[in-house]
Amino acid sequence: MNISGAKSLLLIVSFVPFISLSHHDNILQEIQTKNIPVEENRTSSTQEKKEEADDLTHEQIKGLTEKFMDILVQETNQEYRVLSYNSKEQLVQELKSIASLSLAKKYVDLYYKERNQQLYIIPTETPPWFLPEEPYDIQTENGQATIVQANSSELYGNYKIRIEFKYKEQKGWIIHNVYYP
Repeated sequence: MNISGAKSLLLIVSFVPFISLSHHDNILQEIQTKNIPVEENRTSSTQEKKEEADDLTHEQIKGLTEKFMDILVQETNQEYRVLSYNSKEQLVQELKSIASLSLAKKYVDLYYKERNQQLYIIPTETPPWFLPEEPYDIQTENGQATIVQANSSELYGNYKIRIEFKYKEQKGWIIHNVYYP
């Protein structure tokens, strides 16, 4: 993500120094433990899905993961009110264009709250995420692809991220789920 184009979520740590680092450990656990039903996969033929899965490129992975963060990290005013959306449902619908409904709900519920018919970001850091310039392993099969990447950050330390992608006939590739094994 371009630093000059960074939205307020990235800058919140400097404005909200009272947030403890133990909260960031809880983010990983909360993302992992939310029990939200997974969307059903409606596939046509297995061979067709395998061919489409083989077409998932680095550029598609990079584009989807960057767009996910661009949508998740919304511009806010000084009171952390989101400027472009008024409800969690609106933001979920936007994320749903590139992610499964269950994943969109999980992240929006974790990072946003509604108050007085307005949407507010919960001041915290972004989750540990995919870094497109770092190496990763990819496995594709039957309209699904999984990438696994080991990363390190000052805030989260060493972490692994596993992102599952699924091919949907109307949408193309979407981010289906994210795990921190």
